[in-house]
Amino acid sequence: MKCNYGIALFSGRDRAEIEAEMAAVSQGGAVRKYSPHEQCRAFAVYESRSEPEQLMSEGNDPYPDISEHTVPGETVILFPGSGIHQKKMLTLLCSADVWIKEKLTELAGISDGYYDIPLLDEDREDEIINNLRVFASELVLAQYWEHIGCRADHVIGHSMGEYAAAVFCGIIAPDDAVYMLTERCRSIKEAVPHQMAAVETSAENVCALAQRHGLGTFISAYNGPEIVTVCGTKREMAVLNSACREMNYRCSLINSLHGGHYPGLSESAAEFAEKINGITFYEPDKHFISTVYPDGEKRPQEASYWADHIVRPVQFMQAVRKLDYSKTGRVIDVGVSPVLISMAMKNVGNIGAAWIPTVRSGRNYEKQILRAVGLAFNSGVNIDEEKLGKNKKGQGDV
Repeated sequence: MKCNYGIALFSGRDRAEIEAEMAAVSQGGAVRKYSPHEQCRAFAVYESRSEPEQLMSEGNDPYPDISEHTVPGETVILFPGSGIHQKKMLTLLCSADVWIKEKLTELAGISDGYYDIPLLDEDREDEIINNLRVFASELVLAQYWEHIGCRADHVIGHSMGEYAAAVFCGIIAPDDAVYMLTERCRSIKEAVPHQMAAVETSAENVCALAQRHGLGTFISAYNGPEIVTVCGTKREMAVLNSACREMNYRCSLINSLHGGHYPGLSESAAEFAEKINGITFYEPDKHFISTVYPDGEKRPQEASYWADHIVRPVQFMQAVRKLDYSKTGRVIDVGVSPVLISMAMKNVGNIGAAWIPTVRSGRNYEKQILRAVGLAFNSGVNIDEEKLGKNKKGQGDV
């Protein structure tokens, strides 16, 4: 039987006050409303079938470490690419929170007008609808963070994640984004099928191997100092895989059906450019850090940017390095598989920020979302308690 969860938020002037408050709750006292001015914080996620005073009893999760020196800082939200798709991901998100379900239902109404497989009918799959499902999940989770009081200062999207990031920033209207994603997939046609692989070494090493073996491969994504995505024909990828094994470089095939983000798709990009010529783009209301043109040669408010998105490599590493780490308080991944957190950490090192996955595939989404909220709270975000715990028939415990 599915269990629902609640969250308790604690604050105090110091560790002693926090511990005294938690002890009072365990003895039947009420959970005191936290003060945004108290910088010592802790939280607990618990089964809502239990009363709040039973939080510290056996069977409930232990309290995380107390955050004693909260410095709010800026919020960075990361939007992964379409490769994170999981079966039943939207169904699980709908069951986690009523607000999330309402927003996904709104997007389903848009998506169902552009594509014949319903967004929320997850028994049916193909590449286009799965891309739309990843887009919808990321957009709604990012909106959820702002809904509960955690406003984004910077956003970074990896590959197809830039579409959700652009809608979140107000650059593209949701219905235009759905249309663009659908037509982008339809436009991509490879003269020679390519594959994509993740290689755990530097781009320089991969290029040297390709040159040594006469390969026409391309770097499709610069993910970190020692991890890149490579694109090439089936034969080229087989040769590259063998060469990587000899050098003890890990090489993992991530897409055996087609390539992406390489110059061989220029005709597809031109076709796509014609399809989106009439779309209106807007100025962003948040700092959108491009992974197509990190140095700003083109902006996402231009149609040509999205055509170039098909052929240019993803420069995630370069985009992350545009952040001012001294001001970063937390980095939140809104993918159901938070793959970008580890990549970002490899690029920036220990910057003292909180690294927060919103959900993790294979785990209870409701519980994981509340745990993520608690981590954000501990890092200095002032959560709107009235918008938490309302998951079932408008009821809930906070």
